[in-house]
Amino acid sequence: MDSPPVRSETESAECVQRAQGLLAVGDESSVRYACLELRFSIEYLTYDQLKVHLDEMPDDSVKRWSPKQVIESVLEVAPDADKSVTIAVGVEPAPGVAATQMQSLARIAASL
Repeated sequence: MDSPPVRSETESAECVQRAQGLLAVGDESSVRYACLELRFSIEYLTYDQLKVHLDEMPDDSVKRWSPKQVIESVLEVAPDADKSVTIAVGVEPAPGVAATQMQSLARIAASL
């Protein structure tokens, strides 16, 4: 029987939450384990990006187990994958003249 698909974003957020709890404890072993949780978080997001861009990637990229190598491969086909985006709107005072006041609608954080 196939296992259900992993929701990388949810798993990543749970890793960050666990890391925050461990950092609050503050002893050396808890901090060390928090670092491991954060690494897992990065890996979930990295491999999520790999799945998004898989059709554009070289065949050997799926055999790479290093998140750094996967990130490099993703950035080759999607150079802006590591950039955050803010969506904002504003009223132009005249056609072609940039708005002086902008209303932020959303911020999409980079997942790499």
